[in-house]
Amino acid sequence: MEICPISRTDLSKVVAIQNEVYPPILRETAATFEDKLSLRPVGAFGAFLGEALCGYVIAHPWTADRAVPLGLVRTMLPEKPDCVYIHDLSVHFDFQGRGIARRLVTTVFDFGNSLSLGATTLMAVQSSEPFWRRFGFRPLERVEYVPGIMGSHMIRDTACVIRKI
Repeated sequence: MEICPISRTDLSKVVAIQNEVYPPILRETAATFEDKLSLRPVGAFGAFLGEALCGYVIAHPWTADRAVPLGLVRTMLPEKPDCVYIHDLSVHFDFQGRGIARRLVTTVFDFGNSLSLGATTLMAVQSSEPFWRRFGFRPLERVEYVPGIMGSHMIRDTACVIRKI
């Protein structure tokens, strides 16, 4: 298993994994993923077994006081980011339980450190809060992420100034 950057040529594989692991209301379009890949800097990494994409993570600089809305296209990065936002982390069902998610999350932490952004935030959905707590994340607030779906806006590390706590 090799962790390396993903590119636009991998988007069909990203969407296929997303379609396997998320219910329709939480799925995003290829255009949304294309938008994220066009950001600079972007932390877009895949776990590859040969040519097969087993899992992926997409992260980018952001501000800790708000989550990125699902399906947002034409993302404008903040002028003064204070954290890295994990937009999406997915591992195909056939490869879960092999430590792939841990390796992808660790890669995002390294990405954030390379940008001197010590904090990481995300929106935990599908009862994933316990998973994220294992990495040191804690909840900031519960919100309706999409209609009918609650999420937990979470943060790891309080190196940045947060006004919502």
